[in-house]
Amino acid sequence: MPASSALLCLLLVAACVWAPAPRHLSEGLAPWLGGGIAWPVCAGRDRAARGVTCIVDGDTFWLSGEKYRLACVDAVEISEHDGMAARGALARLLAAPRARLVRSGRSGRYGRDLVRVAGPDWDAAAELVRSGLAQPVDYRSTRAFCRTTV
Repeated sequence: MPASSALLCLLLVAACVWAPAPRHLSEGLAPWLGGGIAWPVCAGRDRAARGVTCIVDGDTFWLSGEKYRLACVDAVEISEHDGMAARGALARLLAAPRARLVRSGRSGRYGRDLVRVAGPDWDAAAELVRSGLAQPVDYRSTRAFCRTTV
């Protein structure tokens, strides 16, 4: 492969991995990720300042420099058995064509915005629980939010 073609391929890959996602949340969580492009795994520091979009584990992700945590569930930790599977499952759900972000209006213990991710006929938390990759949690502060249909 000529050097110019290799450089072009490298630049295209870099643009897909490090480009911040647009903020069109009303039309889907990240419309630019449709078509099977995988969410990158988070790396490096200063994610907010860099405006990154990436996935941390089975219940935490960054979107355009904002950190989110799935409400209603506690996913398997990344260092535990099936932790990578939980992260992969959430990544696939986030990249689903009509995924959308539903905000609870609350923040969790570590300052992450508590949210739900849902599609037309699915909810990410329910899918993770159903597949054995997360356990439901029942916190008083998000109980009503978790019991509503999205």
